[in-house]
Amino acid sequence: MKKEKLEQLLKIEDEQLHKLNNIVVKAIDEEKLLSQKLAPIIMVSQNRKEVKDRQRAINDYLVNLKAEVEIRNVHQKLDLLITEQMKTLFEIQKEQINMMEEIKEVIRDISPVS
Repeated sequence: MKKEKLEQLLKIEDEQLHKLNNIVVKAIDEEKLLSQKLAPIIMVSQNRKEVKDRQRAINDYLVNLKAEVEIRNVHQKLDLLITEQMKTLFEIQKEQINMMEEIKEVIRDISPVS
């Protein structure tokens, strides 16, 4: 009797293990099938991502190029302003020297010669 019960339990365990094994095998097969079906979709998605990345890189390059051109323009304008300011300063300095010469002559005329 004990032997029969043990055989029944073992038989039940074998049947359950067999069912579990079948479930695992089916799950693995379904996963393989799923991955085979998803592979083209994944490839298309990766290609689209590459296209977007490439476009983003081109846009970044163009923005950087435009910024560089704008910076050069600002530098040129600053250089022009500095040049004009230097001209003005030299003119003012020239006027000041002339005024000092005039003051020097006036002082000579006023002061007695020793």
